Amino acid sequence: MEREIRHIEDAELRTVTADDGSTHIVGYAAKYGVLSHQLRSKFGPFKEIIKPGAFDNALKRSDNIVASVEHNLQTKLGRMPKTLKVWSDDKGLAFDTVVPNTTVGKDALEEIRSEMLNGCSFGFTKNVKDTWAKDKATGMDIRTINEFDKIIDVTLTGSPAYPETELSIRSLDEFHNEIDKVAKTETKVEPPNDIQKKKIQLMELNSSKPKK
Repeated sequence: MEREIRHIEDAELRTVTADDGSTHIVGYAAKYGVLSHQLRSKFGPFKEIIKPGAFDNALKRSDNIVASVEHNLQTKLGRMPKTLKVWSDDKGLAFDTVVPNTTVGKDALEEIRSEMLNGCSFGFTKNVKDTWAKDKATGMDIRTINEFDKIIDVTLTGSPAYPETELSIRSLDEFHNEIDKVAKTETKVEPPNDIQKKKIQLMELNSSKPKK
């Protein structure tokens, strides 16, 4: 299963103590309507924005999401449905995980309190529904994600950095193919029709006559 990862700095990470005495980590793994940092593709830089509700159907298909640290699935903090809850609200993709009484859990709490872990990200499968447009001011490609397919994990991160690798996105290829088609159509020079040919011949004939 191919996975893509996106990051968020304004994750609103915090720890809370429940009525039963358990400690929880809550926050946002993604937010709606926020333009991403710059990403890279073979066509150059692009940015993304997540449409409100884009996670709704994905969450119905994702029943085994894991909470981890730095996308290392060996450092599990929680797993749906028992110790991790993930839902979509008006802000974005929210989560609440019960912190385990393990070295990983204790370290995560300490690093959140010291702000060493200050961001979040999420992993998802590549099969998303999206649309593309050009930013008129900058000429940059803008991808709007309308619906995710499946969510794989939510993770706590230190200094969220967007992927340095060049992302290969089929829908972006299709978008640029359409742009190329339009450009070729607009610049295509149609050959003269019969009437135009006759006019050209008359003009050439007149121009070749000696002047009196």
